[in-house]
Amino acid sequence: LVEVGGVNRYRCSAQYFIDKGFRHPFMLIEELTHELIAAEKRASEKVIRTMSHEVNNTLGSINSNLSVLLSLEDNFPEALRPDIVRALHISVERSDNLCRLVSAFADIVKLPPPKLAPVALNKLVQNTMTLMHSSFEKAGIRYLQEFDEISPVVMMDAVQMEQVLINIVKNSLEATEPGGRITVVTRNDPPSLIVRDTGHGIPEEIRGRIFTPFFSGKPGGQGIGLMLVREILSNHRFSFGLETVAEGRTEFSIDFRRRPIA
Repeated sequence: LVEVGGVNRYRCSAQYFIDKGFRHPFMLIEELTHELIAAEKRASEKVIRTMSHEVNNTLGSINSNLSVLLSLEDNFPEALRPDIVRALHISVERSDNLCRLVSAFADIVKLPPPKLAPVALNKLVQNTMTLMHSSFEKAGIRYLQEFDEISPVVMMDAVQMEQVLINIVKNSLEATEPGGRITVVTRNDPPSLIVRDTGHGIPEEIRGRIFTPFFSGKPGGQGIGLMLVREILSNHRFSFGLETVAEGRTEFSIDFRRRPIA
């Protein structure tokens, strides 16, 4: 089983057949990427739906009780009132954070099919990167772009693809030290996009798991960003991959030639 680009999986086997007494070897390569992604998606959808149902029911009761307690603030002992109220507000805040986290997972399950329309890739990238200008300045990272003179025009859902680009670049920002560079490259032949960073690269031990649902190589990460990216690009039937191609250079590449339906 061979993994390429963190997401593509191939089963390779050496076999042979005998013809007229002679042995003829050959290699058989089977792509398993889409079968494995589909299986992972079915499993993760079941987990997310169950988790969402149970967590939301529990949090509904907890928030209701917290609201009642906050409405009784005047009945708390005066000396302890500030501490009790502060503790209740912290509990409400953490409950809301958990609700948002569960909602983020649920949104991936309920992701609508892409609404395809012709989109000029260079313009989409430029508009999206303008929105992220402050993130680059805050991180102390330089943004560069290498656009093809002839902008690729791709059938895609512009709103979803903007989310893909934002998540990819955020991932690069988190992996790159201040003073580093992130470069977005567009190519017309074939229509493609590359986000290249000078970060610390992908550790060998997690290379085959970076697109696995709920997995994150970052402390405190929930594994939502690349999970969303994978779902959107798979629904568009675009090929993609994330790998460290050289020391100090990691690339997320997208090929916009739509794969045929299996």
